[in-house]
Amino acid sequence: QLTGAVSSKMNALIQAGTNSLVPQRLALVLACMAAQSGPEAAKAYVDQAFDMAAAATTQGPQLLQYALQFLTSIAEEGDQLDRGRRQALLPALLKQLQRTVLLVQ
Repeated sequence: QLTGAVSSKMNALIQAGTNSLVPQRLALVLACMAAQSGPEAAKAYVDQAFDMAAAATTQGPQLLQYALQFLTSIAEEGDQLDRGRRQALLPALLKQLQRTVLLVQ
């Protein structure tokens, strides 16, 4: 529920064109929560990033910037996990690697 509330607030701020610092910080909070929650939460977080990237074609390039921030944040948060959690998270993130490379190109 907390993740949904933070995500909704962040999306509302992005849509409203709010200063990018607040949504960026909320993205970091979401990345931390996703990484700590495990592979399924991380996959949902990455899927949200790709949804943003897809919406950028119709809603503006700022969404693409946020999508890339999301992907960077989850990688950084995963790197900060203890070894056991990081090893559990890594396969879920690696499955998304090809999509990420295609997005950046």
